Amino acid sequence: DAGERIESIIGFTREYQNFGIDSSDWIPVGRAIDSARYEVSCGDVTVENRVDEDIEIYADPIIRKVFSTLIENAIRHGDTITRIVFSTKKKGNQLLLVCEDDGTGVADEFKERIFEHGFGNHTGLGLFFIREILAITSLTIHECGEMGKGARFEIRIPADAFRRIP
Repeated sequence: DAGERIESIIGFTREYQNFGIDSSDWIPVGRAIDSARYEVSCGDVTVENRVDEDIEIYADPIIRKVFSTLIENAIRHGDTITRIVFSTKKKGNQLLLVCEDDGTGVADEFKERIFEHGFGNHTGLGLFFIREILAITSLTIHECGEMGKGARFEIRIPADAFRRIP
């Protein structure tokens, strides 16, 4: 058990070795989600990408790993999950990038703890690193779902960190 955990952590660390090394740039978010979707074995879970093709966000190129980790976690922890949906919504001058599923959801007492280093029953690094990756360009993430109705992660993107391309 310990050996498998160590192997998992080493593999995870290998994927994040370039974190923060490449400079941030404008990333077509829909394409990044599509790319992430094909990195994960989804089984019978449907992943829908409803993000407009013309939206770009200013982020570290490893942002794709944010999306694949959200998908992996939903499948691993969602129990009854059948669907994951990515979408966007304008909120004031910010853009919300939403990843929601129809699984079991996250209990209120864990909504912030799931982002702590070492919390969880796998490596305890996934959501911690997601928050760190997003923070490089002032993006934030919160879990806003309702227990029993699925998880809902909202990534808040400030006005100067998203744009629509012609």
